[in-house]
Amino acid sequence: MSAPDKRIGQAGVAEGWDDAPCGLLRLDADGLVLAANTTLLDLLGYERSAVVGRLRFVDLLTTASRMFFEAQLAPMLLLEGRLQEVMLDLSTVARQRVPVLVNAIRVTATGTAEAGKAAVIRLALMSVPDRRAYENELRAAREQAEQARAAENRGRLRLEFLARANAALVGTSEVDVLLDDLARVLVPEMADWCLIYAADAETAASGPPLSAVHADPRRQPQLARLAGLLPEALRPSPAARVALDRGQPVLYVRLTDGQLLQSTDSAEVRRLYDVLGASSAIVIPSRARGVRAATIIVVRGADRDPFHTDDLHDLADLGARAGIAIDNAQQHAREHGNSIALQQALLTSPPTGPDLDIVTRYLPATAGNAVGGDWYDAFRQSDGTLMLVIGDVVGHDIHAAAAMGQLRGVIRAVGYIAGRTPAAILSQADQTARGLGVTTLATAVVAQIEPRPGGALLRWSNAGHPPPLIVGAEGGARTLASTPEPILGFDPDLKRHDQEVALAPDDVLVLYTDGLVETVDDDLEVGIARLANQLCTPGTASQVSLDELSDRALTEHREGRRDDIALLLYRAAIPPNPAVLTTGRPERAHPSASRGS
Repeated sequence: MSAPDKRIGQAGVAEGWDDAPCGLLRLDADGLVLAANTTLLDLLGYERSAVVGRLRFVDLLTTASRMFFEAQLAPMLLLEGRLQEVMLDLSTVARQRVPVLVNAIRVTATGTAEAGKAAVIRLALMSVPDRRAYENELRAAREQAEQARAAENRGRLRLEFLARANAALVGTSEVDVLLDDLARVLVPEMADWCLIYAADAETAASGPPLSAVHADPRRQPQLARLAGLLPEALRPSPAARVALDRGQPVLYVRLTDGQLLQSTDSAEVRRLYDVLGASSAIVIPSRARGVRAATIIVVRGADRDPFHTDDLHDLADLGARAGIAIDNAQQHAREHGNSIALQQALLTSPPTGPDLDIVTRYLPATAGNAVGGDWYDAFRQSDGTLMLVIGDVVGHDIHAAAAMGQLRGVIRAVGYIAGRTPAAILSQADQTARGLGVTTLATAVVAQIEPRPGGALLRWSNAGHPPPLIVGAEGGARTLASTPEPILGFDPDLKRHDQEVALAPDDVLVLYTDGLVETVDDDLEVGIARLANQLCTPGTASQVSLDELSDRALTEHREGRRDDIALLLYRAAIPPNPAVLTTGRPERAHPSASRGS
């Protein structure tokens, strides 16, 4: 038996314990009672002398509580050093059960003969006369806390879902991509399958399906079939028909077999409902500027909880946001089309003739801003000399396209006068543009082709533009480097210089804008080297058409372009006209349509 704590008096009670409103015990490491307060002794009907130094704590428990304490609580107290709010039953002298709530702590003993080696256990026992009521209150509090945590978790998940859905609505300017991204957020998180229909502005009815997504990829063909049959297969009376035609949201908490049968006369639609699973549904019209832009249908199968009013409110809000996004995307598409139409109208066809092989291409941007100020041009001077131009106005909008048209016209008019070299044309055009109030900045290359015996002479001047490329007849490609000179609009009084190089028969001159060679990941030099590699055709260059070379250059730029691209290819040929070999000038121009723009 351990020696009693020195702070325990002859009565076996610690100083100040009797003032405590709850029962207090102090045990040694073996569970022997070292001290007990009057509150506890009165509760159990024991004399102090019958308990202190004589009974162990487990002797004060009912049989069931003793087994529970020895099997589970005592090892936990030994390992963790404490117990918190454990329900046990004490036994009175008269063997009556007294429910108590127990808190215990195990500490190293102090002030004893075995100080530092033994341990004592302090227990506080609070009587709980109405144990059932207490347990019910405790259970209710726990359930309330769990419900609050569940509600908080649902709220967090709801906000995360709405954030993903909103991100899908602003991630692209293409309507079909936008709604397909939205459908893939709705499925499978919100629904088992989803249909989104475009609105037909002329009839106010639903147009073709823009998106159809099922959580089970194996059901995608059946869903696509159903999408093609709806909404024409719906009868005029069902609520879904009203939602489609009048723009009113509808919530089906439970779809019964009778409702599905009454909604359509089509046996195939009914079969597809059964195959796809249709137990609960919401139909949401998506509106913008008072006009329906789309209709969103989300459906859950029988294996999921049905939709409720909170889902309806969330989806109605999402439908409103989708309507704004669709309207913005459609407006962007209209502006894009107008810009492209303007750009194409400003790009005229190059001349053609027996001594000419020219191909042009223009690709507008497909991502980001709609269109830029890139252009190409090919024309003859008044004496028949062939002129080739490539240029890029600073900016990426319809204003850049308009400025491009002005500057292109100036260069074309100035360049038409015979005898002017490329450097003189750029200088004169720069001065003329300033005089006419055209203040835009632009890069450009002007090239002049003079036929010579056995080939041609290329004379060019570069105003801050990416350098031209030459693809030789043997298949190699090289850049035409020159001393960099400032862009147009920087200093109209600047003196510019010409560069010259001989072209052999079948050599190909490649003029292009930076959209073809500059990317987010690579700088201009890397892009130019990549383009030269794409155009190399060792040993067979003379047999490859300019159309094929153009396609090679544009292969990696068909989708996702953030800048527009202008491209011009010219192949040198020995003029068939003997007069050309004498004068170096064709006798007349040959205006006609472009081979490919």
